[in-house]
Amino acid sequence: MTWTYMDKTEAFRKDPSYEFLNLTNKYKDTVSFGIGQPFHLPPGEIFSGINPSEKDVSSYSPAQGLPELRERIADFLGQKYKADLKAGNVAVTVGATSALFMSMLLLVKDRTNVYIPDPGFPMYRDVASFYGGRVTYWRANFNDGFRWDCQLEAISNDGGVVVVNFPNNPTGTAASREMMECLSEASHRKRFFIVSDEVYEDFVYENRHFSVLEFPELLERAVYIGSFSKTWGLAGYRLGYMVASAELIEKLENVAISMYGSPPTYSQLLALKALDYGLGWFEKVREMYKANRDLLVEGLSRIPGVEAYRPGGAFYVFPRVRELAKRLGARNSRELAIMLLERAGVIALPGDAYSESLGAYHLRFSFSLPREKILEGLNRLKKLAEAI
Repeated sequence: MTWTYMDKTEAFRKDPSYEFLNLTNKYKDTVSFGIGQPFHLPPGEIFSGINPSEKDVSSYSPAQGLPELRERIADFLGQKYKADLKAGNVAVTVGATSALFMSMLLLVKDRTNVYIPDPGFPMYRDVASFYGGRVTYWRANFNDGFRWDCQLEAISNDGGVVVVNFPNNPTGTAASREMMECLSEASHRKRFFIVSDEVYEDFVYENRHFSVLEFPELLERAVYIGSFSKTWGLAGYRLGYMVASAELIEKLENVAISMYGSPPTYSQLLALKALDYGLGWFEKVREMYKANRDLLVEGLSRIPGVEAYRPGGAFYVFPRVRELAKRLGARNSRELAIMLLERAGVIALPGDAYSESLGAYHLRFSFSLPREKILEGLNRLKKLAEAI
């Protein structure tokens, strides 16, 4: 008997990070600019005092997270962004990824217009398509320094969903206050919802991060998504959170029960300790990433055929590599990425995963790796480019 089924997984494409990580198994002695996770660790004190064998640690938690953690996150973000938040505005999730999935499940119906940033994280497009949304790209380009136009003139007045990601993956663009004010006004005027992925909120180097949570009028029309993976360096503990109207958060409970039951209790207790410990230690970490950014950007700018810029946030840079591709005989960023791996042992991710319009001649480089590795990778790239 042959089974037939509807394969909705076709909406999802393989994340290039994992695709190229799989390729690296064939190679030894590589320098990876591909990984999208922090390389710093939080203070060791937050790991002490939690015994995994105790019953309250190994038991299920409520589907929307431990009440004390929801309250603590509301207090933490309320103080950070001067926002009036309650525990009922917060849901704890299994990573930021599930927060994005559940937000889209609630907001996107068949044929809903969904506007996603280009360049942008590929999951936005995939999840919107999976739920039947009509994807339109909200574009920025290299010559304008990857600055998005907040007017969103393509959006009709019948609503929809706009996905916002600042600081942006892969470009590192950080939002200005003017940008967020403009988005707030446009959301009210054109009646669209905002899903704001702010997982890189603390990786801003010259100015500061501006959040949707700073605009009270947006609470009824926006979903904020945060994570303990980036700032806190707890990626493997798989804990995220979302903030929205109490009505929307309440609707998430049954979705969470059906999707994963509850967030991991151990991770939530760890998050409570992290929030109590505070972020006084993070300024030194931010300075380390800023130094890495400057090192990578300056080094890339010296490589023939690479046009780099200085991103304001996150830990990525998305340089234009059109001339380097020509020098090496690559027809696009994917071929170029494979050449860099094969000829220099350097991993950078092809831009076509992040941009329909620009990806053919851009690569994503992460600077979330030790300084000596950045120098080694740059040296390998320079030797390869100059040998042609």
